[in-house]
Amino acid sequence: MNIHKNARLTPLRREEMALAVMKGSLSQAQAALKFAVTAKVVKRWVERYEAEGRAGMADRSSRPRRCPNATGKAVADRIIALRRQRFTAKHIARVVAVSPAAVSRVLARAKLSRLKDLKPAEPVRRYEHDDPGDMIHIDIKNSVASTASDTASPAIAPATPTAAASAGSSSTFASTMPRVSPSRRSCRTRRRRVPLPSSRRRLPTTQALASPPAAS
Repeated sequence: MNIHKNARLTPLRREEMALAVMKGSLSQAQAALKFAVTAKVVKRWVERYEAEGRAGMADRSSRPRRCPNATGKAVADRIIALRRQRFTAKHIARVVAVSPAAVSRVLARAKLSRLKDLKPAEPVRRYEHDDPGDMIHIDIKNSVASTASDTASPAIAPATPTAAASAGSSSTFASTMPRVSPSRRSCRTRRRRVPLPSSRRRLPTTQALASPPAAS
């Protein structure tokens, strides 16, 4: 039972009020004043406790016991049959001679309010296997082994499979999903050529500049 925050009486308070009136400790007017309700409410809960006991202190459904103006089963079945023939709600209302609101209520209960509900639902397709490990995707990543020449030079290691294989590579299992080829090509840096020591021009030292030229 969901009691709202402004409820003055809960099932326990109703029972306490009814027992106080039945035992004679409080009159209906005094009980109404003490529990902040009307005398009519006190009388109702006292009569219900006398008839049903503690079980009668719970809230009852507000749904009517009978509805004489409800749509009959034969009319509802005919509405559903016409709906399965892809009739619109307004057309069904004219054919069956009922109001469009009645047609809407019947279709809502039958879960046929939308035309796409008439199509059978597609089965759920799952990517499953009977036993674990039946199908495994393995990604192999080639890692280039560094050499002495690569360490000495600041150039980036080759990224192509042929160059990687020539330089020496090792395979590593990186993930369980297929690897996607890179969208960008790796850029190589241009090596700067340094002249050899033999081809360098020797500049005069400070001592040579300070000494006078030799006499001829």
